[in-house]
Amino acid sequence: MKASPSASRPLSVALLLLALLAGHAQTPTLGVIYNLPGTDPGFVLFSPLTITNTYLINKQGQVLHVWHSAYLPGLVAYLRPDGKLIRAAKDHPPGNDPFGPTTDAGGMGGRVERLAWDSMVEWSWLICDSKQRQHHDVCPLPNGNVVMSIWVPKTPAEMAAAGRNTTWTGATNLNLEKVIEVRPTGTNQATVVWEWQPWDHLIQDYNPSAKNFGNVAAHPELIDFNYGRRTGPNHEVINVNAIHYNAKLDELMLESRWYGEVWVVDHSTTTAEAAGHTGGRRGKGGDLLYRWGNPATYHAGTTDDQVLFQSHEGKWIEPGLPGSETGDVTVFDNGTYRPGGPRYSRLVQFTPPLQPDGSYAMITNSFATNGVYGPASYNWICPSNPAPDFFAFNQGGCTRLPNGNTLSCLGPEGYFVEWTPLGDRVWGYQSPVGGETRNHILSQGQRTRMNANVWKVISYPTNYIGFQGHDLTPQGVLELPRPPGNSARPDKSVTPKIDGVGPPPEPPSL
Repeated sequence: MKASPSASRPLSVALLLLALLAGHAQTPTLGVIYNLPGTDPGFVLFSPLTITNTYLINKQGQVLHVWHSAYLPGLVAYLRPDGKLIRAAKDHPPGNDPFGPTTDAGGMGGRVERLAWDSMVEWSWLICDSKQRQHHDVCPLPNGNVVMSIWVPKTPAEMAAAGRNTTWTGATNLNLEKVIEVRPTGTNQATVVWEWQPWDHLIQDYNPSAKNFGNVAAHPELIDFNYGRRTGPNHEVINVNAIHYNAKLDELMLESRWYGEVWVVDHSTTTAEAAGHTGGRRGKGGDLLYRWGNPATYHAGTTDDQVLFQSHEGKWIEPGLPGSETGDVTVFDNGTYRPGGPRYSRLVQFTPPLQPDGSYAMITNSFATNGVYGPASYNWICPSNPAPDFFAFNQGGCTRLPNGNTLSCLGPEGYFVEWTPLGDRVWGYQSPVGGETRNHILSQGQRTRMNANVWKVISYPTNYIGFQGHDLTPQGVLELPRPPGNSARPDKSVTPKIDGVGPPPEPPSL
């Protein structure tokens, strides 16, 4: 992979340290830690995992609006152009334990709701029973429908019949995936109008007498059911932790954490076509149109060729933003289980090789006789050199901003960093929602590195159409004031995230 031209420049770090150390007694430990010239002026939407609120703040850390829900997030919320909030929520029927030990595991949702600006619940749909449960991400579509990721449990017998090596997991149900599109109906119902399942697009070279047996290297459009041995603590095989829609292409990008890849599937198919290998705009049914990040998943590379390690939030850069003109994609690469060296996360940007006929080009390399999906290298990584202080064991995300900067989230710590194209950190924000109890707001100087989880952040320009007609008067900062008698110095348990701060303890996987 080629090196990025970006670098964390000494001048930027020096300015940051000066900004933090000037007036040491007032150094913040929560909210805005630094706000330097060059910061994009947009607003930030986030849903802390320990509180039932969703917040919209400006770059000064002032709260502009709060949506209230009856449920903790499960895990994300998006503001539609009509000002409605689409929010995944954590819920399951009382007394129902449909997924065994995973009922309260990371990533679990179970409900999707639409809230008006005043938090009135306009629609709320529970999708959690013994056969399925919503998890991680949802994706609002322009037509008002919602796409979401669903866990589907499979028994050891079902897995073995499909060619899975079940000696790795024993007599344990495993969760596979499906992705569904629903049309909200009434106040608490939904109609499933489209569905795609990896189960219909598997291949394996482990058991010749089982289903899906074939040459994995010859079929990169299919999913090797026995790639690796790792399964998540939620007993999942794939973990689709992010969904993004490209309206121009009518395609969906899915992020698979355990495969270390982004996948592209054709959304123009019918459900019947999505279960097969023909049909749709691209003529390939529900087979993968494109994948990138880890060619070893289809026997086209080794660990040396792997770029993404348990990554999150792969998505196309939104139209009109820098990088969108070439169809670029950004990914938050957690870096978890990257072999050797210090653990660090990074932001990765690359250009999918989309051809005029709508296909994605494959290139040759020394390992893959049948080719590998390009590109051979990324366009940009940030930070360009390993930075152990920028690490998220799980969760996390990144999004391109109008001025060319990129906003990122270290999920487990609820810490947001905005980067310039040159790799400078110009804005840092520590979520003050955390502690050992739910719905708890912390005061300056309190410990925040535990239970401050924010799965990812969403940025909107100040003139976003969804804000029109709504009051955005700043309501003050979210964090509480420093308690009396604790104003001489900041609490040493929270160190501003500049340099030399190691990774947090490893929480359960999301």
